[in-house]
Formats: sequence, C-alpha cells, structure tokens
Amino acid sequence: MPGNSRASFLVSARRSNSARHPPTRFIRGQKWFRNFARFSFMKRLATCCCGELKAITDASPVMVALCHCRSCQRRTGSAFGVAVLFNSENVECSGQASSYTRAGDSGHDVTFQFCPSCGTTVYWMPDAYPGLTAVGLGCFEDASGLEPEKVVYGHLRHPWVNFQSEL
Repeated sequence: MPGNSRASFLVSARRSNSARHPPTRFIRGQKWFRNFARFSFMKRLATCCCGELKAITDASPVMVALCHCRSCQRRTGSAFGVAVLFNSENVECSGQASSYTRAGDSGHDVTFQFCPSCGTTVYWMPDAYPGLTAVGLGCFEDASGLEPEKVVYGHLRHPWVNFQSEL
C-alpha cells in the first residue's frame, strides 16, 4: 500500500470520518466523485462581497443543507438558502462582523455574522446544531463538491423551484 496514493487516501478518509459518511471506494460514477470531493481536505475560503469578512476551513463538512424556510428566503433574497455546516473548531473567521440573532422557523435561535460594509451574511451559528458553524454556499470561492444532501422545509418550496436530481 505505501506509495499508492488512492489507497492511502481511502485509509485516511476511513479513519477521519464519522459513521454518517462511510468511505465510498465501492461507489461508481458521479456519486463516487461527489463523495470523493466530500473527503477532499482542501482549504476553502468564504468571503463577503467586499472581501473584509472571511471564513476559512480545511475540514470536510458535516452536512450541506438546502433550506426553503421563509426566513432563509428573506435572508438571501432568493427562493432558498444553502448552508454548509462544519464543526465550529474547524472554521477560522476573520474580519469585522456585525451579528443578528433571530428565532428560526424551528424555534431555535440563529446568530448570523455579516459584513458591516457590504451586508453579506458569511456564516452563522444555529442553536439547533450546537458546536456547528454554517457557511453560506455562495460565499465560497470554490464550492465544487458541496452539493446539498438534505432539504429542510421542503413543504415551503416555491412550486416553480425544480432540481434535475432529487435530494
């Protein structure tokens, strides 16, 4: 096995991931590639529009969720929001941030951190998921491999929102 980078990658992926995300060496095609990207420990940078507020991580996300709740629609000005959740200790945030706390549709508080200059919400801490920090998918410079795997508040989805593949 030494010298075989694919084999050593699979061994390290098997050791470092929870039972929620088992190794994917037997999955073929596009799904294997998606899961391969999940285990890729690349440094990811998320920034606001003006670049002053940043979140950096080199960890694999715990979950990528697409949310159709009215609060996310209002926050993003779009039909839904996409949150990439990481263990908080794996996210390094820098720059001046303003915060806003509101009750989510779940009833749990969510504290949003946004840039006071341009207003972009870069990351937030949902009380419903203690120990996790969510980063907005659209804030990443490279969002490859961060495909949503979970949909929440799907019953609030606008009828004209359709995806090529079901989540």
